[in-house]
Amino acid sequence: MRLKLDLLPQERKSIARDFKAWIILGVFVLLTFLWYLPVKSYMISKGEELKKTASELALKQKVESNELTSMNDIISSPIDLGKSIVFLVDFLEEASYSWYEFFDSIESARTKELWIDDISKKDINDFVITGKATDNYNVSEFYHKLLSDERFSKVYLLKSELLTDTDVARFQFSINVILKEANI
Repeated sequence: MRLKLDLLPQERKSIARDFKAWIILGVFVLLTFLWYLPVKSYMISKGEELKKTASELALKQKVESNELTSMNDIISSPIDLGKSIVFLVDFLEEASYSWYEFFDSIESARTKELWIDDISKKDINDFVITGKATDNYNVSEFYHKLLSDERFSKVYLLKSELLTDTDVARFQFSINVILKEANI
């Protein structure tokens, strides 16, 4: 059996406790609300920044995708390039030459008393070398060195003549050289 003792008078029962509980609950709700408003505004501003960044990235990705698509179109359709492809094919079909070896051969064949004035191109692999020398021996030596060089398929002496219009005796020469195709 249970016995229930109630020593508080009826007027004091649960009034103070209920009042304190309601005050505590009100303060808690108020503090929660005051905390929620700045957090919500902060989250909204960050959400807007995130949306703005996402839209910028989407726009950037769309632009890069368009550039990539246009590059793929250019690469995949050589017909649209027209003259560029024709030039490239013609360039690749041309004979290859090592210009270093060409000029090195000319320099190694040249004597101290021989000066090269001009190297002009007649054809793809056909050049005319013009210059001056102190005597015909230097011209002959230059010509024979070019003849013996394996980088040239043909060498022709076009002219070698004495220049009479100067005080110092000089020989003017023209030599035609045809290059061999190099394996580059």
